[in-house]
Amino acid sequence: MSNFGETRRAKTPRGPMWLAAPVIVGAAVVLVGALLLVNHRHDAAADKADTAAWTVVGPPCQSITPGYWTTLAIEHPTPFRFEGLQGQMAHGDVSCTTLDQLDGRHVADYPVCQFSAPFAVKVATAGGEAAFETIPGKPMTISIPPGGAPRCVVGANLTNW
Repeated sequence: MSNFGETRRAKTPRGPMWLAAPVIVGAAVVLVGALLLVNHRHDAAADKADTAAWTVVGPPCQSITPGYWTTLAIEHPTPFRFEGLQGQMAHGDVSCTTLDQLDGRHVADYPVCQFSAPFAVKVATAGGEAAFETIPGKPMTISIPPGGAPRCVVGANLTNW
């Protein structure tokens, strides 16, 4: 119980750790922030490198109708499926990834597939079906940008099929 009129005892001074604690906490916050910033920059550089490797500049592939596809007499087309993109290819190999950058801006993830040397490729997406031919022996790259139709160009940046 406390008596009115009595003076309180002065608190004993705390040790140097109480003075150092805010400095330590502040340094930890700065360090975590710096690590997050470095990680973000590293991820952005990796995204940019992936986008460069998978973005192919070349002439457009010859678009063909799905009906014409059936006249090509492809006996055993090879099916493929990746991230909402599915289809069939005549000859060659395929390698796919997702990108999140288009024309230098961040967009929703979309699939990109590079084909080694197909004769023809038919793709089906939620937006419909498309088919393409390429120059014999040449690779092709097909991408489905967000909200867009399949885009196909002659050429590929991958070399390790």
